[in-house]
Amino acid sequence: MSSDRFAQHPSQPIADLQIAIAAFVAGAGWLFSIHALAELPPLLFLGSRFVIAGMLIGLLARFATFAELGRAVRLLLPGALAFAVAMMAWIFGLKQTTNPGVAAFISSTGNLLVPVFGLLFFGWPVGRALWISIAVALAGMGLLFLGPGARVEAAHLYFVVSALLWATSIALVKRNSAEVGAVAVAAIQLVVAGMLILAMICQVALPSRSVA
Repeated sequence: MSSDRFAQHPSQPIADLQIAIAAFVAGAGWLFSIHALAELPPLLFLGSRFVIAGMLIGLLARFATFAELGRAVRLLLPGALAFAVAMMAWIFGLKQTTNPGVAAFISSTGNLLVPVFGLLFFGWPVGRALWISIAVALAGMGLLFLGPGARVEAAHLYFVVSALLWATSIALVKRNSAEVGAVAVAAIQLVVAGMLILAMICQVALPSRSVA
């Protein structure tokens, strides 16, 4: 049993503050990632970062048995797979984009789409406020391309794919992680996604070795 399973849920203001802090840290992560990609292969950077971070977070999670850990991994595997592909699309887009601001805006729409995918997959109720928010976000995205130097890049497609898969992964995790603590969810998601990404590196490298 994970140690944080019986932790009380935070109040709404505290939860909103936590999300705001996470958004700020994620924005800083964009800047660090852009500089890191100048020196490291994208998938190696992403996969190793996720595995290391997941293992460090995993030190705070506790499972009574390996069977319980395996069950948690099986529950979270679909979400981790969607998360891994989403992040691969994101890192390739980040490598190619010339306008990180537009890229960040496109990627952030994935958070708005989580309830929509929850509605499609699991019948979650969705209020009018969400649809209004999505309409405002789409209008704002359109405004980003009105400037004289604005243009649509191939990298933007990567960010669209990433946003869609990100929303899918969050919806799947929220659906399947009710019995897994938040710390364990974060650790498993990162480690599994990181291992999938690193495995993709090996898969890509094998054909080139055989040709050589």
